[in-house]
Amino acid sequence: MTTLPWLACQGPPPIQPTDTRRHDRVQEFTNSELFAALVTFLPCAFGQVTPNAGNWKTWILSSGSAVSVPPPPSDAATTEELSWLKGVAAESDPRIVGQIKYWDAGPPAYRWVDFVTARQIAGQAVGAPNVNRPYAYVSVAIYEATVAAWQAKFTYNRKRPSEADPSIPTRVAVPRSPSYPSEHAAAAGSAAAVLAYFLPAEAAALQSLAEEAGRSRLYAGVEYPSDYTAGLDLGRRVAEQVIARARADGSDAVFNGVIPTGRCMWTGTNPGNVTAAQWKPFLLSSASEFRPPPSPSCESAEVQAQLADVRNFPRGLNAAGFATNAKAFFWQTPDGLTPWPFT
Repeated sequence: MTTLPWLACQGPPPIQPTDTRRHDRVQEFTNSELFAALVTFLPCAFGQVTPNAGNWKTWILSSGSAVSVPPPPSDAATTEELSWLKGVAAESDPRIVGQIKYWDAGPPAYRWVDFVTARQIAGQAVGAPNVNRPYAYVSVAIYEATVAAWQAKFTYNRKRPSEADPSIPTRVAVPRSPSYPSEHAAAAGSAAAVLAYFLPAEAAALQSLAEEAGRSRLYAGVEYPSDYTAGLDLGRRVAEQVIARARADGSDAVFNGVIPTGRCMWTGTNPGNVTAAQWKPFLLSSASEFRPPPSPSCESAEVQAQLADVRNFPRGLNAAGFATNAKAFFWQTPDGLTPWPFT
């Protein structure tokens, strides 16, 4: 196991990759682990508490304040919540303890991105065959919900339960940030709703998963019930706008069946992602903005030389081909071990 030193600044326990490999002297991680590591690093880079996060640029929402939450409950209601938390934060049910550890394994986005990766590895890809879309929309939904949540956090600046009442037991590191609304619940609400858009038959199960993720922070003693409900609602409302964007991105276009013909043209049937060139990008003005110039003719000496290099490259099942075959399998499979279930 290798733990990146800077992950410790997020508070114990640091994220530890579940599967590491050496590849050309570079430590490799799965997509979800790298994403989690980067997201975990951001709070460290900004001194852990990021009061300006609510002003970060958003891609779907007009701003972090576009989706807001009402003020937190009154002092009297907060006192009742603190009383309730004293009981649940001491809950010893192993199932609840396991949930706290599971959802606290990384930043709020970690388990949701990992969900998409795990389904791909299992051959049950979300949004297949366009497998990049769920990664993009789940990630952007979590990001937008996070910005909106942080905008509200520093608007209301609610103390954490253990700050208001030091007798409240906590089972994870207390975040150095305002409590309301819950960032974990906002991420969960947005991710689950967007995943349900891609997996409508699993909407109820995903909703339950989001609720479990949000409630884990209550059992951990670091958030109030009203933080949880406000965050979950905020995340769902952010997801509505993200889903509206997904429905209008052109990904539902139907292939007209016409495949260009001619010398040097690709030949085959059922081309993959053939309509993707017409999808609406998040950042580019169009998919062709950075299109490279036409390739040389397949009959040119340059291309014939490159073709010979490809043809003669060692791929045999022997010592000479082992290293290069290993690299090819690593980068052409979702986990470095099994083939992609689709091409």
